[in-house]
Amino acid sequence: MSLWTEKISRRKLFGFGLGGLLSLCIGAFFFNRFKRSSYKTLFFSSSEVEFLQAYSQTLLPPTPGFPDLEKAEVIRRLDEEFFFVDPSISEDFKSLIIILEYLPLISGYWGRFSKLNEIDRKNFLLSQETTKSDTIRAALANLKLPVYLVYYGHESSFKAISYDGPFGNPPEKLSESRIYYKKILGEL
Repeated sequence: MSLWTEKISRRKLFGFGLGGLLSLCIGAFFFNRFKRSSYKTLFFSSSEVEFLQAYSQTLLPPTPGFPDLEKAEVIRRLDEEFFFVDPSISEDFKSLIIILEYLPLISGYWGRFSKLNEIDRKNFLLSQETTKSDTIRAALANLKLPVYLVYYGHESSFKAISYDGPFGNPPEKLSESRIYYKKILGEL
């Protein structure tokens, strides 16, 4: 009996269909996971990078003339700075990320912060700024400050905020820690 003339039972056909569907789902899962991890980081995990991207996009101005996250190197500079910071400080920062990532679930939203759409993220942040909890307000303020420092301290945002740059406009000189960081990433 030839392979093409053999009849396939319904059970086999159903099994092949489920197997094919399962393999497509697994492939899509791994493809999305690979696509999301576009940043090379030494300190932050991929889920923390995902949160920082969502948080920074919500926090920073989307107006024309201002650089986007990639151009201002927000995630990379945060990763670089916290890679060299004392572990007690850097672990506190990671704790802030975890708190704010899962806080929307407690506050009545049906998803983590990084999975919410931009309008829900803005509404959530506005509602948490007026909360009675000092811990949540402190977490918001302490996470907002480094993002602003890295974004507005980058050369690409100077023109948008009408800042001429440092006096005399000297060329950027990389510190030893920044050179070491680039060597670890394989960029030097």
